[in-house]
Amino acid sequence: MLLHWFRLALLLVTVSGAHGAAAGELVLYAREHFAGAVLAVRDAVPELPRAGFAPRMGSMVVRSGRWEVCTRPDFRGACFTAEPGDYPLLGRFINTIVSVREIESRGGADNPRRASTVELFEGQGFDGPRVLVREQMVTLRSVGFNDRAASLMVYGGRWEFCQHEQFGGLCMTYGPGRYEHLGALQRQISSMRRVR
Repeated sequence: MLLHWFRLALLLVTVSGAHGAAAGELVLYAREHFAGAVLAVRDAVPELPRAGFAPRMGSMVVRSGRWEVCTRPDFRGACFTAEPGDYPLLGRFINTIVSVREIESRGGADNPRRASTVELFEGQGFDGPRVLVREQMVTLRSVGFNDRAASLMVYGGRWEFCQHEQFGGLCMTYGPGRYEHLGALQRQISSMRRVR
């Protein structure tokens, strides 16, 4: 198994070298606290299982660059942005990471702020743990963020946020912007979808 991971890491490094020098490097570990098999990534990987291994990552180190880490293929599902640093525990993202890619710090086509995305924050004023969402979610339980959002940013499109799963209960629509407080939906959002 370790040999398999090593070969995959070597392949990814070789592939990224073919596209020019990559600015960032992300190191994934199979277990928490930087234990187990290691995989160094220097290029976008739209589906880790297809690359030869299941999404069993327990910790990671961002050596350089900013990385988007997602729970579904092609950088969809619940995503978060990881800045340079050590991540000995991945919380609700443990063993769920399916795709990863480096994103630019400002501007650029791959910047999540230029796409139709929403970032939910556990704390008011964009503080605390966060999750990046690009698609309809009939329940935020699937990404461990049910009834947790206290602020949010809409980067593109108009989104409906609802109090209950399956878009039930009180629903409110937010367009692009920064929302430091969510009023009646404070820590009440259970489902969301783009409406325009």
